[in-house]
Amino acid sequence: MTLRILILAVAGAVLATISVAGAASAVLLKPAVIVSGDIVRLGDLFSNLPPEKADLPAAYAPRPGERAVFDVERLADIAHAQGVAWVPQSRFDRAVVERASRLIDRNQIIALLTTALRKSGVGKDDKIELDNESLRLFVPADATDAVELRDLRFDPQTRRFSATLVTEPDAGNAIVAVTGRAVRIVSLPELARKMDRNEIISARDIQWVQAPADRLDATVIADEKQLVGMAARHLLRPGEPIRTSDVQPPILVNRGAVVTMIYRTPYMVITTRGKAVQDGAKGDTIRVMNVESKRELDAVVADGNTVIVQSAAPVAIN
Repeated sequence: MTLRILILAVAGAVLATISVAGAASAVLLKPAVIVSGDIVRLGDLFSNLPPEKADLPAAYAPRPGERAVFDVERLADIAHAQGVAWVPQSRFDRAVVERASRLIDRNQIIALLTTALRKSGVGKDDKIELDNESLRLFVPADATDAVELRDLRFDPQTRRFSATLVTEPDAGNAIVAVTGRAVRIVSLPELARKMDRNEIISARDIQWVQAPADRLDATVIADEKQLVGMAARHLLRPGEPIRTSDVQPPILVNRGAVVTMIYRTPYMVITTRGKAVQDGAKGDTIRVMNVESKRELDAVVADGNTVIVQSAAPVAIN
């Protein structure tokens, strides 16, 4: 035990013998203190001070969001330096000083960056991602201009940014570096419900979602017009990007279906019955067998009942 602590302990024992009336007028320690300014004053640490002592400076306050612990030796030094007759109760006496502050969280920081980055060409729907996802700041509780953004730099090629946040613009010494990137967000059509193979997609089956552009490839469908009227090539589930390989034109002619075969020339039109040898969507070229001659021809699907024979002699279609 140091000499100072021994003296404090003895003084504490002496203080314990003071009468109740005397204790009421003694200088007392405040164990928990919240201050609003940059300075901790004697009146913040002690009560029952003479009026002329309460406003005297004792120490610098901690930064916003932080706290400082004043142990018994430091408190004794402060009291002695200012001529305060404080006697500790024990060598474990201490005061915990906190700075009155308010939190600037990650969402507020992102909102500040978003506003500034719009001037650099970042879209209104783009997402701002911070490299330090746990970043948060504390500012004085009474601060009017809580955070100031300085030295913002944005690279449109990499879409990365850097900036400096100043949480006490007047003091100029609470500076935090922030870095991150602006992720381009695009709207994509997705299915609102599960669709089975060969089901036809309509506009009411589509919902719009937002997705990071850099996570998509060229096969992802971004245009609703490429979906409406198409058929699911296999089972499709909602909430997943739709790729060009997931859909196909709807099958109009099924294998084995009886269709009308039409052959046109500038001079005549020949029609006959045929039987589809293959499935076919509109515009597909499929094999069709002439029911009467049993010959197979190539024909283009026009609708669910009709195929057009593009190149065949009349004798072949008859």
